[in-house]
Amino acid sequence: MKILSPVEPVIPEAPAALAALGLALVPVEFEGLMVTPYVNASNRLAYSFKARGLRAAVSPSKASGAKAATS
Repeated sequence: MKILSPVEPVIPEAPAALAALGLALVPVEFEGLMVTPYVNASNRLAYSFKARGLRAAVSPSKASGAKAATS
């Protein structure tokens, strides 16, 4: 994954529920995500991923609450 940004993005901290389980993965959302398919040197389909930035992922329950509040 390449992040095309004028400044280095800061990865958000893991949510408390994941940190309590000892999980090192942090869910994020990529802004301006571009996926480019190409054929590599082995004649296999591969993908290049580029994004303009990233931010903390919104949990589905928070996202539906935010949509309800704006409706």
